[in-house]
Amino acid sequence: MFRTKEDVDRHVQEISRKSRNDKERYMRYYQVAKLYYNIKEWEIARRYVSNYLSVHEGSAEAHKLLGQVYDRQGQKKQALEQFKCSLELNAKQADLVLRVCELLVEVDDPTNADRARYWCERAEVTHPHHPVVFKLKEHLLTASGKQDLTDLEGLIAAEIVHRPTDVSLRIRLLKLYLDNNKVEDAYNHASEIEGRYLFKDESGWYTCLVQVCQAYESSNGSKDLKFYLMYVSVLERAVALCLQEHTTFACRSVSDSVQALFRYGRIMPKEPRKHVKPVSYRLGSDSGASEGEKKGKKVRQELGKPRGEKKRKELEETSAGSSSDSDDPG
Repeated sequence: MFRTKEDVDRHVQEISRKSRNDKERYMRYYQVAKLYYNIKEWEIARRYVSNYLSVHEGSAEAHKLLGQVYDRQGQKKQALEQFKCSLELNAKQADLVLRVCELLVEVDDPTNADRARYWCERAEVTHPHHPVVFKLKEHLLTASGKQDLTDLEGLIAAEIVHRPTDVSLRIRLLKLYLDNNKVEDAYNHASEIEGRYLFKDESGWYTCLVQVCQAYESSNGSKDLKFYLMYVSVLERAVALCLQEHTTFACRSVSDSVQALFRYGRIMPKEPRKHVKPVSYRLGSDSGASEGEKKGKKVRQELGKPRGEKKRKELEETSAGSSSDSDDPG
């Protein structure tokens, strides 16, 4: 196993020394290209596999390797052409068909829509309902710059039937609703799915739910206690996942956690109070109060009197008693 460029260089020199002629040396260039590819020397690998193809143009493996090199170098169009050549020479490369579908989305060539449909249908034969196939289908629907809500919603719904626990599909549907101002549909779908607790550990799901709740809160739809309880629950979970990802060195920043905490603190003291029913009576009125509440009120009134007034009443009662005793004849 060769781990460094120096190791591969020495091995290639040994191959060249043992080769009897150029043709024999070129025949070994495919293996040499693979060695350089494995140590991430893309440009050297490209030169060797290109030289190999100059004498072995019909090699599906070499075209695939050259496509992989171009892919690594960021030359997507060239990679796509080489992969197509490889598949024409050897059609039994199902994984390569998927990579072609991915590249068709990345290259984004609207003039090749018919060709893209061909590869999409071909990939669906071996990989039905694969995420890559779905992305290409979605790309074909939106390639013109216009998106048909009905078609996209139908496409996503069909995929959800086969992949009900794929969180990316649920998020895509919610964002589609929000982008098309169907806020109530987004909220209804979000509350239904959240009630099943399918994605309790998916931070992306809760980030999307926060956006849905914010949009619904700003809309003209009716907001009841159920909505605010869900909103608070969503914010609480979003905060917890932000903090958890931050402590485990995931891609969440401190600002994400602070922002989530701010939203949580903003909604908590304000909204649920709106839905607490007021007490049906005031201390100054007996209307609506029960018998026990009336007695309690009377006790509070007695206890609330000044001590001087109580003392005066006691003296008056004592004086009245003494006067009646002195008037007794017997």
